[in-house]
Amino acid sequence: MSHLSITVVCLSSLSVICSLIDRLRSRATEKQARSGREATDSFAGRAARVTSAIAVGILTAGMGFVFVRSTIGFPHAEITVREWIALGAAAFAVAATLWDPLSRLPLAGSYILGFIAIAMVDVARGFAPGLFFLWGSFPEWAALMMVAAFVGWGLTKLKRLPTRLRIPNHDGRWSATWFPAAQAIVTAVTASIAAWVSFDFIVDGLGAELSAVFLTGRGAACPSLLMLLGGTILMTWQTTGRWRAFWQYATLAIGVLFTSSIGFARVDAASTDISQQRLFALIISTGMMTLMTSFGLARIAGRASDWGPRGRSVMPLFGGLFVAFAVAVVLK
Repeated sequence: MSHLSITVVCLSSLSVICSLIDRLRSRATEKQARSGREATDSFAGRAARVTSAIAVGILTAGMGFVFVRSTIGFPHAEITVREWIALGAAAFAVAATLWDPLSRLPLAGSYILGFIAIAMVDVARGFAPGLFFLWGSFPEWAALMMVAAFVGWGLTKLKRLPTRLRIPNHDGRWSATWFPAAQAIVTAVTASIAAWVSFDFIVDGLGAELSAVFLTGRGAACPSLLMLLGGTILMTWQTTGRWRAFWQYATLAIGVLFTSSIGFARVDAASTDISQQRLFALIISTGMMTLMTSFGLARIAGRASDWGPRGRSVMPLFGGLFVAFAVAVVLK
């Protein structure tokens, strides 16, 4: 990673310099950008955008390769000061493009750099083998998903902040159509891993040395799913149309996973009725969600909210699962 880090630092530095040059253009161009009219482009502006994007891309590829190696059990790479300097330089270059009215990189770049920072922390911790490394990583993805959702929701409320910071904020600049899709992918991957962790006894004992601060073994899935639940609610608040419907359904699904994971994590591996205990956890979870979608959501969110109709549309699914799991217990 050392050569890549040096390359990232050089490209990021060049991007910052080009951004500063671009900012020194005539006041007429700056006023034109702030007024919402089409801003004129410059070579310095294009160079800043391209070099910062390349720097983020190189850092992503390099850390992605290192992360995959660590996940499948190869020896961890060494994360030195150079890598952290490269991350800081890339973040500074991305932040500098905020004042470029034609740049749409800042939000996406910051999102990507957040995951790179998590990957660097995970690799630096050196959890081995690969199973332990993955177990220690996925809760942080859930945390970043929730934080990103909170920031996205906050940006919809703090509309005057860019103006105060003299950041060009014309219509269409922050139309982040990629954000809900990226959050959906992160949510699906993290929820799948959390569901597996809560279910599989193979993770028992992982993180025992961290028990003073974190939940160990299967218990680590519970706070992760709780953070995802908060993130899906925040995503619902800031989306409309199909994406709002998607995040509402995702909230209900994550709610079932979260409540089920609590029961799964409490199952004793030495017990003789493991499958029955898991079925009871699923019965409780789906039963609660059946009641919630029947009338609970409408009362909590209000009759004017679309949560009530959305919940009633999936109530038969949760009710059917509740009946199926109950029948399975009776027949067992």
